[in-house]
Amino acid sequence: MVATLTTVKWSIDDYHPMVDMGTLGDRKAEILRGEIYDQP
Repeated sequence: MVATLTTVKWSIDDYHPMVDMGTLGDRKAEILRGEIYDQP
């Protein structure tokens, strides 16, 4: 069985509602070039 990995490029317009709704929980994150990264 072969798994396929699909990546999603997020826009800032996608990111802010996710933060406002609590989708990321208490994690500190930032969006860079369409990818969301956890901050240390």
